[in-house]
Amino acid sequence: HTVSALEQPVWFEKGREPAPLDGLPSLDLLLLPRRSAVGTAAVVSGVRDRLVADPSLVRVVAEMGRWTREGREAWAGGDRQGLAEAMVAQQRSLDRLGVVNDDDRAGIVLALDAGAMAAKITGAGWGGTLLALVDDGSVDAVAEAWGPSTVRLRID
Repeated sequence: HTVSALEQPVWFEKGREPAPLDGLPSLDLLLLPRRSAVGTAAVVSGVRDRLVADPSLVRVVAEMGRWTREGREAWAGGDRQGLAEAMVAQQRSLDRLGVVNDDDRAGIVLALDAGAMAAKITGAGWGGTLLALVDDGSVDAVAEAWGPSTVRLRID
């Protein structure tokens, strides 16, 4: 909601005010909005249950924080490949936490096969929005693979 209200990307840390991400190099993204059949509270509860059952997953959560920071640093430095690598690693972590459904996995594969630099879920999971990092050479192919609900977004 904060991103929508500010109409720009923000850096969010729990317990702190969201900080706008200003002055970063432009990015081309595609979004594929989806409706989740499972609410955010249920997804979070499922993650909590998995963390209790398998405490080693706490490391996965820590890795997610690391990949997020590394992705932001790569973006700030104009390193699109570094950002793509961080996004792919983040997606693997989300999958290990059990918040990715088969339809979302298939959508990610479609985007990557069509030439996206990276693709991942964002939002609530279990049917949340898909996000793809694209370049001029892949934007049309990924948009076609995802279909008419695809939203093109250029962040300047």
